[in-house]
Amino acid sequence: MKKIVILWVCICSFVLSACFPTGEQKDSSRSVSVGTASGSTPKFMEMELEENLKINADITGVESKKLKNYSISLKNLDENQILKTFLKDKTIVENREVKNDLFPDYKDKFFGFSDGSYLTMQLGSIRYDDSFYSEREYENVISGSTYFMRNDLKDVFNETTLEGLDKNEAVEKVRNAVKDLGIFQTGNPEVITLDFKTLESEWEDYETKDGSQPRKFEKDDEAYAVIFPVVLDKTNITNKGYSNADNQMEVVGSRIMGVVGKDGLIFLTVQGIYEIGETLKDNISPISLETALEKVKNKYKDVLIKDPILISRIALEYVPTVSTTEGINYKLIPAWVFSGKQDLTIDDKKGGSFKMSADFSILINAETGEELRSGGER
Repeated sequence: MKKIVILWVCICSFVLSACFPTGEQKDSSRSVSVGTASGSTPKFMEMELEENLKINADITGVESKKLKNYSISLKNLDENQILKTFLKDKTIVENREVKNDLFPDYKDKFFGFSDGSYLTMQLGSIRYDDSFYSEREYENVISGSTYFMRNDLKDVFNETTLEGLDKNEAVEKVRNAVKDLGIFQTGNPEVITLDFKTLESEWEDYETKDGSQPRKFEKDDEAYAVIFPVVLDKTNITNKGYSNADNQMEVVGSRIMGVVGKDGLIFLTVQGIYEIGETLKDNISPISLETALEKVKNKYKDVLIKDPILISRIALEYVPTVSTTEGINYKLIPAWVFSGKQDLTIDDKKGGSFKMSADFSILINAETGEELRSGGER
């Protein structure tokens, strides 16, 4: 059943990030060395770090030469501007507020609209769902077991255009909605073409709460998913999120994704939007990719990896961190971000097994070379 599989993936994602991977201990007495082209950082890398630990990855952000550490705080987005953006040709029929557990002076808000769409607002984030989106399985297809977007989404959906839907217009619809929310520091978008054939192949059957099966995709459900990075100092703020292993606080990178179908914008999520405070340290020269790769390899040098691991993306990005020593304090630091997945074989209670994949991230502080200890993906 799909829902059970998703639960297993979430559990495994936690394990992967916290103490991953599991396996037999092996001899680590030999030295570990990773080589790249002398004095250069490639745009693509294909290599095997260890048995069952492979890299087949695009590499981005390497143009960043001097970076900084910043103090940051979650941005209180303008409620009036947000409602103005989404209230066109509709009215509010439901309105709820809930006190935020971490920030008592702020209230999380929910709005239901007359056309069946709804909007949720939290500190630093909003989410808009049109009824057309929420009645279909877009969420499972795009996010899978992750909290944002599957690492393999671009590989799965490899079409570039849709008949009757203009890609450039879709990008502008999402760009304009984001600007209306007061977010202007965005980079070049990535566009995923959600074509009917692939949507249909990605649909999975399971039993819903009322005993029925989920709605199947149709040709009219084709859409573009438009993902914008948030940029600072010409460097992307990561869209990865994690639970800090030291204090169990969730930390979410900056995420912007809109889905545009035949009737316009049907979904928009904006998360991890921060106010940039004072510069804590400047002129940081990031460690080399070679050094970061050595850190990744050394992470697994004592473990016999039985289930294959594939790192499919490497990026030098800004990553938010959180400390709770004196209240809740966020910082933004440069880090090497390794995104990948592991193909797992899971034993079930009946003595059988099934295969699945779990996405994960490895975050290496680009100033100190230390790994950011993660207690799970978020």
